[in-house]
Amino acid sequence: MRRTVLITALAGALVSALPRTLFPSGDLWLAASTFLGGAGGADVGWGIDLDDEKNIYVVGYTYSSDFPVVGAYQSTRDWDADAFVSKFSSSGTGLVFSTFLGGASSDYGYAIAVDPPHGQLLVTGRTLSCNFPVLNGFQSTCGGNGDAFVAALPTSGSSLIVSSYLGGEADDKGRGIGIDQYGYVYVAGETSSDDFPTLSCYQGSRQGGVDGFLAELFPAGSSLYYSTYLGGSADDYPSGLAVRPAGFAFVAGTTKSGDFPEVNAYQGNNAGESAFVSKFAASGSYLHYSTYLGGSGDDGAGGIFVDSYDAAYVAGFTLSPDFPTFNAYQASHAGGYDAFVTCLGSPGFTLIYSSYFGGSGNDYGLAVEAEGDYSEAFLCGATMSYDFPALLPYQATFSGGAPYGDAFFAHLAPDGDILRPHSSTYLGGTADDLPHDLALDYAGQPAWLVGETNSQDFPVRWPFQPTHGGGITDAFVTGLDWGSASARNQYHTDFDGDGVSDIAIFRAAEGLWSVRSVTRAYLGNSLDAPVPADYDGDGVAEIATYRPRAGMWAVLGLPRVYFGSAWDQARPADYN
Repeated sequence: MRRTVLITALAGALVSALPRTLFPSGDLWLAASTFLGGAGGADVGWGIDLDDEKNIYVVGYTYSSDFPVVGAYQSTRDWDADAFVSKFSSSGTGLVFSTFLGGASSDYGYAIAVDPPHGQLLVTGRTLSCNFPVLNGFQSTCGGNGDAFVAALPTSGSSLIVSSYLGGEADDKGRGIGIDQYGYVYVAGETSSDDFPTLSCYQGSRQGGVDGFLAELFPAGSSLYYSTYLGGSADDYPSGLAVRPAGFAFVAGTTKSGDFPEVNAYQGNNAGESAFVSKFAASGSYLHYSTYLGGSGDDGAGGIFVDSYDAAYVAGFTLSPDFPTFNAYQASHAGGYDAFVTCLGSPGFTLIYSSYFGGSGNDYGLAVEAEGDYSEAFLCGATMSYDFPALLPYQATFSGGAPYGDAFFAHLAPDGDILRPHSSTYLGGTADDLPHDLALDYAGQPAWLVGETNSQDFPVRWPFQPTHGGGITDAFVTGLDWGSASARNQYHTDFDGDGVSDIAIFRAAEGLWSVRSVTRAYLGNSLDAPVPADYDGDGVAEIATYRPRAGMWAVLGLPRVYFGSAWDQARPADYN
């Protein structure tokens, strides 16, 4: 999750002047959705990002030796858990590459950021392997009982550009990663090490059991620009990182410390656990602001996004009946943990809006993105609420199991001064479904979620992997889009003219189309989206593909047509 986009209001008074929404209204529907996993233990998708051509990159970890690999830097799992990095085509239907990344012990990938100007993708996580693959890194040996790692791969996924440990003698984990306009790399996470590497730091020593950290690396990855602890006398856990092009780094997470750093704070310390938001100067040596965010109960932050005016959008979860609200869609606590979404103005001590979002069960906000100059927020998380607020949903009812239930996705935007949902949906099968991150780019493109599921009946559409791999959990990658109620059935798929839609599959890796009891044909590959429709007016659907990268429409038996570009989505229909 990395996208930094245009403008938002600096104070709540400006929100009333904003248009209602940049994104389309209408029902949410499933653009594409796939399992990703093998038959081992747990396969978990943890981070997701997009490149300029809307290709989809995910990072996570797998215990499966048969986890899908394509064009891999590392084609076999070394031992126990390995991190994985996978790339899907912009349609979400084709696996472009997929690789293990790890050594002889356990390795976990937690965050990813794509850097199109430099043709690379950056990942961070945690490794217990003292033979984790390292190359050109500033720390070539493991420091202790688990280190953070930082690795850069080309967008082809076939090699390493740089890879380094980052840690001290105890336990260290990388939880967030970002990049600025100059190619400097930022990593946030947690450390229990007294000798965690520091340089030009705001806080030079560990204060509690677990402290946060923030480190900036030079573009080549061979040395540190700065590195600092962040925390108080108890435990502090960063969970999200957002980086502005000029080098301002924003860290969000959960703190148990009553003396967590406060600078230009919106809110001082509350009892128990609290969310926090901290904005660092480009030098890393001081804070522009640092604030608690919570009420009298336990609160935590799941993710953060920052727009071009440095307004910070925070997703999280709260047990507090007095969590701070302002211009709220839901001003009161509904029960258990509620999700929340908060937008802090750029000074850090003002709220643009802040709202609960949940039902009578437990609801957790885990990731957030925003778009354009409209203060729109896109939120994903997990819900156990049968009465979760669903509006124009793809999936209207709860179907999951304990302890996390179903995933959810919501699009919220100010309507006048008040934050309101424009669409929201459950997402899941009859077991547990837990999203960890989301990514989106701009109007007309899907929102992509990544996470883990042990539901055999998790919803899929045009999947690379149509069934659960057989382990404890599979990763999932799901795209949700907006449109009319008929959008999810937009293609006429009667391939034999009998007036009834036919069962058909498109196997992107082979370009194979198979229409049950009708025909088999080869057209397209993993770069293409399937777009069957009646293109010649004979009342029968033709096999067809659209290749966004080239703007190419290929219809079996008809001449090829070039219309559109990598920025576009195919929407064939009878418009005249």
